[in-house]
Amino acid sequence: MYVTGRWVSTNVVGTMFVAWLVGVVIFVAVIVWQRRKSWWSERLTDIASAAGQS
Repeated sequence: MYVTGRWVSTNVVGTMFVAWLVGVVIFVAVIVWQRRKSWWSERLTDIASAAGQS
């Protein structure tokens, strides 16, 4: 990569880093969203069962 020029090398590395960072952010966001969704469904189920018992 260095042979083609320093600017191209840093540009490629920067692009790869940005792409990796975006992928990690999306991955973490999906996991957090799924966990939060399941957490909310569990809470709603508990509330519904408690309301049904009382």
